[in-house]
Amino acid sequence: IAIAQGRLTHFADVCLTRSKHLPLTLGVDISLKHSRSAHPLIFALATHEARWSRFSIQFLLAELFPSSEDGNDNIILKDPCGGSLQEFSHNVYPWIIHSGSEILQDLETLRLRIVGHTTRQEQIASDLTVPEITKSLSPAPHLKELDLMVNVCDWVSEYEQGPQILLLELQVLTSTPHLLPYLTCPALEKYTLVYVGDSYPRIILQDFVERSACPLHTLTFMDPLGLLYPPNARECLIPRITSLVVVSPAEMLLYIVPPKGGEEFLDVLPSLEHLELHDIKSFSFDLVFNFITFRWDLGASNRTLKSVKLVRCFESIPEALFNPEGGIDLAVIDEKWRELARCVNEGLLLSR
Repeated sequence: IAIAQGRLTHFADVCLTRSKHLPLTLGVDISLKHSRSAHPLIFALATHEARWSRFSIQFLLAELFPSSEDGNDNIILKDPCGGSLQEFSHNVYPWIIHSGSEILQDLETLRLRIVGHTTRQEQIASDLTVPEITKSLSPAPHLKELDLMVNVCDWVSEYEQGPQILLLELQVLTSTPHLLPYLTCPALEKYTLVYVGDSYPRIILQDFVERSACPLHTLTFMDPLGLLYPPNARECLIPRITSLVVVSPAEMLLYIVPPKGGEEFLDVLPSLEHLELHDIKSFSFDLVFNFITFRWDLGASNRTLKSVKLVRCFESIPEALFNPEGGIDLAVIDEKWRELARCVNEGLLLSR
């Protein structure tokens, strides 16, 4: 949104007042260049916190998020929606801080992005510890989705076993691995692992899954800082995973998976059914498609792979591979794509 001379804040306040006692669903994305003038708008929204049902406010490109040196801009929430808030999502910490546990009682979705690149924010981020963060989750019995992103550098040394927080209904989790020793999530199905470095125990995900006895089936790797440490990443490829998503960048798959022909290659992801890769560069073509075709050519009795999704990968892939109605004539397909086209003809689902 663009904010001009406070008119938007006034308009929002009028609309919110007119809605009287109705529960509020609020979603706002703010350009970073309007960050300073956005504070009155955020304050106006916060004055109606007692009626919040779902709340989301995001600064775009917030890795450069501004914060005041004295903390006077901070907005402390006390009891959003009378303790009935279902969704809470923002990346404007420390401008928005919640106090007390009531805010989490009925919460189903919590997404917090905390990054530290300005002086005050670096100080605040360094004061947050993993035990403090996880302890604040204990009064959230109905939490189903948790997305917690913090400055990795502030947590890299913190992986000591702490008091367990039981999240009985959590199904989707996004975090660095440093959070896992503090959580037990028996209903978890999908985990997005952000940052796979060399500063945490290699079996941390395995320990978490065994402790939680959860039905985890989807694993997503995100490594936007480029700090991938392949040995630890391989330890995360637990046999039960049926869906693997690799982003930022997807080339990390080439480092995670042992080389073709190696003793470990056949043992990696024996249950893999769905593979999704993002932004693969052309120089990785052979390695990626060797992996796909090898998994497909295990034979019908041993084959588990069913589908592959390529997001912003290899723009020159023939359209026929994505729409193979009636079968693909391999004779008219460029040799580069012929093996993949054969797999599609045999039943592999390819999408983008």
